[in-house]
Amino acid sequence: MGDELFLRASDNDRNKVTTFLSEAMTHGFITTEEMSTRLEQAVSAKTFSDLMPLVRDIPGGVELIRSSARSYIRSQYANGTSFHPAQTSSVNQYKNYPRRRPSRSPLIWIAAAFLFLPVLQAGALGAFFFVRSLALLAITVGIPMLAIRFIVRRGRRRFF
Repeated sequence: MGDELFLRASDNDRNKVTTFLSEAMTHGFITTEEMSTRLEQAVSAKTFSDLMPLVRDIPGGVELIRSSARSYIRSQYANGTSFHPAQTSSVNQYKNYPRRRPSRSPLIWIAAAFLFLPVLQAGALGAFFFVRSLALLAITVGIPMLAIRFIVRRGRRRFF
């Protein structure tokens, strides 16, 4: 289980090591000269394996590095999320969103006008039969089509 030591250390991890070193100096485990050299190395460390030699000879140091590396692995990879630079790029941040379709409302109004012109010419009885046929058409065709559309769209959702 040494693979977690090759992960890159964050600023928070380096801060934990520097506070641990300052506490070790106050308890007398290291001298001030050792403290200054170890602090310089801790600030310039890139991975957990760079931080390990700085605290290896101090009691509790190895556990500090391993626990912070393992907690990073658990928090980042246990729930399936990880850092992807493409997601944080300002250029690509809107790439994965679905595009909005253009509005169809002008076409609907034009189609409705062409459908209702003969109804207006036929009179009240023609309007009644036309509205009744539209209602029957909506019930027999429209509602099942909406249900199928809902089921198909729900099946395409991703849970990751």
